[in-house]
Amino acid sequence: MSSTSAPAISPRVLKSLADPNSTLKTVLVLGGAYGGLQAATTMAKSLVSSDGKGFRVVIVDRNSHFNHLYIFPRCSLLSDHTPKAFIPVAPQIEAPHIYLQSTLLSLDSETATVAIPPTLSPTSEPEQVSIPYTYLVYALGGSLAGPMDISQGSGMKPDGAKRLSIVKEKMDELVRQQKEEIIKGRVLIIGGGALGIQLATDIKEIYPSLEVSLLHSRERLMPRFDKFLHDQAKKRFDALGVKYFLGERAVIPPGGFKDLRVESREVLTVKGTHSIGTDFVITCNGQCPQTQYLLTSFPDSVKSDTSKQARVLNTMQLESGPDTGLPVLGGRLFAIGDCADSQGVIDAGYTAWQQGNIASRNILRMIRKENPEMVSSDLDLPNDQLEDYELQKPAIKLTLGLKHWAIQNAEELTEGDDGKEDLGAELMWTHMKCDPTDKWA
Repeated sequence: MSSTSAPAISPRVLKSLADPNSTLKTVLVLGGAYGGLQAATTMAKSLVSSDGKGFRVVIVDRNSHFNHLYIFPRCSLLSDHTPKAFIPVAPQIEAPHIYLQSTLLSLDSETATVAIPPTLSPTSEPEQVSIPYTYLVYALGGSLAGPMDISQGSGMKPDGAKRLSIVKEKMDELVRQQKEEIIKGRVLIIGGGALGIQLATDIKEIYPSLEVSLLHSRERLMPRFDKFLHDQAKKRFDALGVKYFLGERAVIPPGGFKDLRVESREVLTVKGTHSIGTDFVITCNGQCPQTQYLLTSFPDSVKSDTSKQARVLNTMQLESGPDTGLPVLGGRLFAIGDCADSQGVIDAGYTAWQQGNIASRNILRMIRKENPEMVSSDLDLPNDQLEDYELQKPAIKLTLGLKHWAIQNAEELTEGDDGKEDLGAELMWTHMKCDPTDKWA
């Protein structure tokens, strides 16, 4: 099993990255998922540099590959498709721009300090480097729920695929112990958002002998979307035999259910209405925004409520404090995606992608205003007025088993039963200029 990872960084480039007096200035993008990668590639196409002068885009991400998160649930159960969830980034980023596989350690108003793994370090030893930046896009998103969270691994593709396959391993173990009459074979999913619904229907369809239940705190599934999706999900639950408990919260033990053990237990609800017997628990109850690196230097820019999201202006610039209407660092720092509180928008890949477009175009405008020769004349931005992100109507394609799906977008509410087993992963591979048949690239 081989895998193409991010390239090792040369001593010359590393020295240039850390040089605060370098004539090649840095636009730093923290996070290379849907929003961060879109922002980076948009800017890379339009920034001009020559003779070591100009701007370069540097993406900092802990992963060797782009993580196609929206197919994680399906790939966690069908291991033949798991490699498709990790897509090479190299074809997207060309010199002088850099994809730097590294872990962010700290962030201040001038630099970001990262740790480069020994496999990519020019000295073959772990190395820390502080990268001065002129502009920054903060796109670290949120931590994933339950077994979809593979962040504790090495960040390399084989390790990510192995960690993602833990769900399948546990389902196989449940079926084996069920046949041996050791356990009853019961799965409880906590959380009735898209992830919980997708896992519940997939597990029941792939492992029909297992008893699958879903517990959701609201009376409606997918409450921020049209009731159509709630109705379609219930319809599939009933057809497949998935039990569901709505308007109830689970009593979560200290430390949660993170051990991923196959173990018979009773899960109580807060109201005491139900005691749900289960042999395996999967938590799918939301993400936690990765805004901890903003708190040190920009504490007033992070909301103090339970959301912990970054405050942003409509231009996607980080706001200096509650309702100030003023950006930090003269407007040079932007926050996008799941970690940003942008008009209450639903956290989703397409909104991060759109916000990445807004942030990147606004940075290009700011650079062009001061250094017009450093931005391509082909850039189609008619003026230097910063652009606002416009709130989009909720949209989603919700999978309801291997073939069934339901869609809500601005034009329609519809459902069908012609879904692809790998959820059309090849579309993202070709979009990223990669060969979808080379699954271990």
